[in-house]
Parts: sequence; C-alpha cells; structure tokens
Amino acid sequence: MTWTRWPALALAGALLAGCPGSTTLDASRYQTSCQASADCVDVFVGDLCGACTCHNTAISRASQEAYNADVGGIIFWCTHSPLDTCGACAQVTAVCDAGQCTLGSN
Repeated sequence: MTWTRWPALALAGALLAGCPGSTTLDASRYQTSCQASADCVDVFVGDLCGACTCHNTAISRASQEAYNADVGGIIFWCTHSPLDTCGACAQVTAVCDAGQCTLGSN
C-alpha cells in the first residue's frame, strides 16, 4: 500500500466507525431516579428509525443531554424522517413515583 492511499483509507475507516451498530435507543442507558416530577422527562425508546416514535418511557432530566446526543447520533442514519405514522400519540406526562421516573397519562 502506498502512502498516497492512506488518507483515503483513514477517512473511510472513520466514516464506517461512525455508523451505529443499532438504531435502537435503550432505556437502560439513562438514569431514572428522581425526587420530584420536575426531575423527569418523557422520551421515546426503541427503534428511532421505525414508523412510530411516541414517547413511551420517562428518564431523569440528568440524562436528557446524553439522550439527546444519542438521538442526534442515530437520526442521521435513518433512511426516512422518523415522523409518527402510527396515529396520534397518547398524551403522557413524566412523573416521579417512589423515586423513579415513570409515565402518567394526562
């Protein structure tokens, strides 16, 4: 291999390394502990590139920045816009129940 090919190979490797192994957000990656409902936020977990992305769980606001970064890292790889095509999403509210973030319905 000549040195002139090295930059192209390095770039290709870097691009491939950026590909996510999965387009699924895993709830276990985020904190769920809380002291009050204000500590919680409702989010979607599951296949971010799937058809339905209704909020289906709650995480601690302390994990929201990491969650948003994960979403940003995955959404780029989706082949379509993850618009909710499964119908209207149920209105949910993140609440703190016994020290854990969970969903309550409106």
